[in-house]
Amino acid sequence: MAQSLSNYPSVSALLHQAQQAIVDVAAPLGIDAIALLAQLPEHSIRLTGRQVPVLHKRSRGTCSVLYYINQTPSGQAWPFLRFHTFKDGGITADFNGLRWLRSQPGVCLTKPTAIVANKAVHHRLSNLAEREDKSRALYFKRLQQAYEHAGPVDAKHPYLQKRLAGLATASLVDRCAMRQVDTRLMVAIEQLDGRVIGFQLIYPQKSTDNKRNHVAFSGAMRGSFVRVAAVRGLKYFPILFCEGVFTALSLALVWPGEIRAVLGCHNYQPCRKHLRERVYFAHDHDTHKPAVGNVGLSKAMQAALPGDYFITPQFFPMHQPLKPTDFNDMLLLYGIRALQQVFEQPWCYEDSAQKLHHKV
Repeated sequence: MAQSLSNYPSVSALLHQAQQAIVDVAAPLGIDAIALLAQLPEHSIRLTGRQVPVLHKRSRGTCSVLYYINQTPSGQAWPFLRFHTFKDGGITADFNGLRWLRSQPGVCLTKPTAIVANKAVHHRLSNLAEREDKSRALYFKRLQQAYEHAGPVDAKHPYLQKRLAGLATASLVDRCAMRQVDTRLMVAIEQLDGRVIGFQLIYPQKSTDNKRNHVAFSGAMRGSFVRVAAVRGLKYFPILFCEGVFTALSLALVWPGEIRAVLGCHNYQPCRKHLRERVYFAHDHDTHKPAVGNVGLSKAMQAALPGDYFITPQFFPMHQPLKPTDFNDMLLLYGIRALQQVFEQPWCYEDSAQKLHHKV
């Protein structure tokens, strides 16, 4: 570990014993806590971008970690870690070493006489959050102006044709109001009332990790989504939920109703809970993420209500080395007919743990 820990043996011991708890906090954000703990920075240093070890390529360069060593008035040192990712709409999670220690009656590194947080640390964190919020709001206004003055993207755009297996059309792209700003593609992120609170920027020139979500204020992504409108004139067709924008556009080739791309499986529940009608989940099938599990399916199941339906992408064993997960992958591998066939056999959420386990 970093040299700073040599002066705080109790912190080193706590981090060692709390390793699994730290992993559980960091993994949903895509952060590799095991690798991080092996190379912790000096006290009060904030790691950003590629300094942060991640579990998957899609998270590379998208996370930050803030690390502090605090003390109680009695002199007991304890670690504080703040994890953040701007993927999936922006997620922040904390590991508070003192709180963890209090929740573990069998662990006793020292015997603190008082449990008082370091006010200076919290003040610095508040100032950092305030500066980030101002910067975020300013950038959102710039993006909003650019989007309003931009023209619709040409359906013949090479990137669109590549991602949609040559099936992109003007009417399809128009359903999500995608626009082009210089070399970037943009779609609006909106709340339930239709208010635009952010944009997803897509960088076609980048082969991987080419999407960024930018919102007007912290927490704005919760319950927000990119909307793919229903075919004009269509009424009373169920809403379909999925994760990504190109997954939504792939699904729009076979689904005439409204589609909502929630931009991350952790956003399924906030987007679902305001709807009273039955919905469909075209979830990702994340079978290649042993560190975090099949989160696409599990988060969809947690968000679902009795009567909701699930549609699962299916892949041949020969293609598993490619690590396909979603319906865009399925479209590119097998074509539109495969999507049509899988939509013929959705499975229904049942309010029974035994039956639900059998379905999975």
